[in-house]
Amino acid sequence: MQESDKKDFAQLFQGVMAVYGKDMTQALLRIWFAALKEYDVPALTSAFTAWVQNPDEGRFPPKPGDIRRMIEGSTGDRALMAWTKVDRTIRQVGSNYSVAFDDPVIHRVIEDMGGWIRLASIGTEKDLEFAGQEFVKRFRAFALAGGVSQFPGYLIGVAEADNNAKGYGGKPPALRLIGDEKRAARVVKLGGTQPTLAISGATSVAALIERGSEQGRLPAQ
Repeated sequence: MQESDKKDFAQLFQGVMAVYGKDMTQALLRIWFAALKEYDVPALTSAFTAWVQNPDEGRFPPKPGDIRRMIEGSTGDRALMAWTKVDRTIRQVGSNYSVAFDDPVIHRVIEDMGGWIRLASIGTEKDLEFAGQEFVKRFRAFALAGGVSQFPGYLIGVAEADNNAKGYGGKPPALRLIGDEKRAARVVKLGGTQPTLAISGATSVAALIERGSEQGRLPAQ
């Protein structure tokens, strides 16, 4: 949401609070708006409606975390979905390319596990399974903490690492965007580096990044 959405959100939130016989204060509105501002009003409307209609949980007023969970699923679900995306990229793209995922938590976890080259070069299915379990555990920890504020903008692959070692590091690397390209471009912009993006289609890189730019913490996707 943007500041211009605050009026629509206030009307939505006031209606939900009225269902539970609660009053909406400006202080409460500010807290909820800040907690849910990465979502748009239609998504929040659907989530609040689903909560109110739930015969079990809907008996009580929701907390911000309840609405986030209605939209995104549990941290365990998100961690497994993130690993599925990483596992598919390992198999289809491999360690040679530098990559940028659409979730900064993925970057942070992979960096903490030794980097993209190390992870994508795992040779056996058993070792990859163990790596997946470690990834999910680390991802869930960051997700429960609310996301990450520091993360690499992209993950270096073998080709770029070799070029850097040979002194060819002045040329920005081509980069594979994984998942939602707009969000992956935001991750690149807000992370530690801004390499050249290799994107198929007519959308220019500059326009893609400019439209997706935002400030502050990026939550887990």
